[in-house]
Amino acid sequence: SSGGMEKEMVHKMFCRSLAKYNTTYVSYVGDGDAKVHKYLIDNPPYPDIDIKKTRRYKSLCKKNVKSHNENQTRK
Repeated sequence: SSGGMEKEMVHKMFCRSLAKYNTTYVSYVGDGDAKVHKYLIDNPPYPDIDIKKTRRYKSLCKKNVKSHNENQTRK
């Protein structure tokens, strides 16, 4: 399934980042699907680093615009 492929591809990308670029990912931007995050928690790509999931940019923008609009109407 595409969900299964996505979580495995993200995990592979995280794992090779250390050897290839001397870089570790500590977070990623995900959608509402928790499969990737759960897979990274269950199969950590790096020892002693917890991977955090951040919300999609579009969701963050909507939340910030809504908050801004609410603050403007209160003035």
